[in-house]
Amino acid sequence: MDRTRLPPVRQFIAEGPHYDLYCYGEGCPRPHMMINAAQAERLFGAGWTLARIRPRLKCSACGARARDKKVEIKPDTLLDAISRHREHLVKEIAQYGRPQTQPLVLPGLGEITPADLGLKVPSNDA
Repeated sequence: MDRTRLPPVRQFIAEGPHYDLYCYGEGCPRPHMMINAAQAERLFGAGWTLARIRPRLKCSACGARARDKKVEIKPDTLLDAISRHREHLVKEIAQYGRPQTQPLVLPGLGEITPADLGLKVPSNDA
């Protein structure tokens, strides 16, 4: 999954954890790829762990291998940023009745609204 072509925010959140795969092979046509938890399970099998698969990774595009320090996998940080932003908004809505901060904007996902995070914001019509 390319960050420039990520699914809508709600779908991205619903897919659960995402992982970034990087290839540092010389001239690799696919240096970065993002996969979600379901795709990782299909690729690596049920019950996979980062510790178990890291040393065995191999780039399907250029053949580079992890054992040569050319391929790596890391948990993606977008969901963590979204989760922290949601916690912050919940506190602001509880305290002020409305979000006080600017919307979170993430690469490939765009602006993330309170509604995207399942939050209800009271209307100004009182």
